[in-house]
Amino acid sequence: MTAQPMHPHESERMPRNAEGIAAALTGAQRMEFYRELLAATPEQAKGVLLRWTRRCRRTSPPAGFPGPRAA
Repeated sequence: MTAQPMHPHESERMPRNAEGIAAALTGAQRMEFYRELLAATPEQAKGVLLRWTRRCRRTSPPAGFPGPRAA
């Protein structure tokens, strides 16, 4: 018998790119994310993406539960 994780790995739920991050955010958060990303220099963009990826993972529900965009 092998141990199975209770929740799938986070990267399976949310791609670590701007589209995946934006899809996991609410409207106001999405606007703030895009504002930061567009204002960032190319050198800063990776940091913005990583920061928002962590923020989404901290606030997103476990797999199988509806996220912020669920109706």
